[in-house]
Amino acid sequence: MDAEIGLLDRFLARFPSEQGPPAQLVSRRRTINDARFDVAARGGQNSIARLVRAIGGLEKILARRDPGKEPQLPRPLGGLGTEWVEACGEAVEIRLAAAIASVGPTGGAGPFRTYVAPIEAEKMRRYAPAARALAWQGMDTADRLASVLERRMLDVRMRAREGQAAGRNPTWGSRVATLDDVAAFLAPGAIDDEMLEDLIFGFTWVDQTKSDQRAHQVRAEAPLPRDYALLKLLFLPRGIPRGDEYIRLVPHASILSLLRVGRISDAVTKASAQLTTKGFHARRVVEDGVIDTARGRRLAAALLIPVGQATSLVARALRPDMQTDNDEHEEMIDDR
Repeated sequence: MDAEIGLLDRFLARFPSEQGPPAQLVSRRRTINDARFDVAARGGQNSIARLVRAIGGLEKILARRDPGKEPQLPRPLGGLGTEWVEACGEAVEIRLAAAIASVGPTGGAGPFRTYVAPIEAEKMRRYAPAARALAWQGMDTADRLASVLERRMLDVRMRAREGQAAGRNPTWGSRVATLDDVAAFLAPGAIDDEMLEDLIFGFTWVDQTKSDQRAHQVRAEAPLPRDYALLKLLFLPRGIPRGDEYIRLVPHASILSLLRVGRISDAVTKASAQLTTKGFHARRVVEDGVIDTARGRRLAAALLIPVGQATSLVARALRPDMQTDNDEHEEMIDDR
């Protein structure tokens, strides 16, 4: 941490003395200093989480800056150990942010950080010389996460068009959230989105190649919206477990677009049709057909979050093969 702050301070000192560094950078640097003092004075998980949030606030500004503009940072800041994640505590925002930031290179898509900052996918300690437009765009945190997933899926499809094996869906992470974490993310008002976003960017400084396996502990599962469970089956990195094998599906390109404009019913219908082509029987999902852009964006964002418990998703979303549409045990209520 000291080395990264030293590099940051040398970068700030190179701004012309007559105007100094941008006020936003100065303010964020001061916030980090205050948070570090709080850690030294009081310690504890809340203080460390506050420091990671301060780092995230700074990183959001640096990520939007042209890395070729003078003065230049010689490299992206980062390299923190995974103990930083564990030290922040067990708040659901921390678990979700750590899982999202850990999304790794898969099937032609790069690491998560390369979608939110101008960094080379193959050399994460180097800025990209000619960065494409960043995927971190949208009207709120959920929309920006959905934008990242949409770009990752596009990269996988482009690789497939170039004749290369597309590999698995690009939602694998070295950390996983649990299904009750995702249920909280989907529940209105249950998550502090500003905190989540700061933590996501703060955790991009963590070296995810040395992820601590303790982050994969399974917690008690909370009831999940059925439409999420059904949609997520199409976005699992390994595919859908069936017996001793995994059945891989590539989600239809329009599903994320439909969700982001609130057409949840249409997205679920397309997903159900894809599952049917592979011999799966989706449980009934009753949608009212109302356009709900806020919930649609949140569903799309949730599909990016790496999760375990794939068999629980199957049980929630699919019927056993012997059941039919008219099975008396099928729920007939709106069971999102």
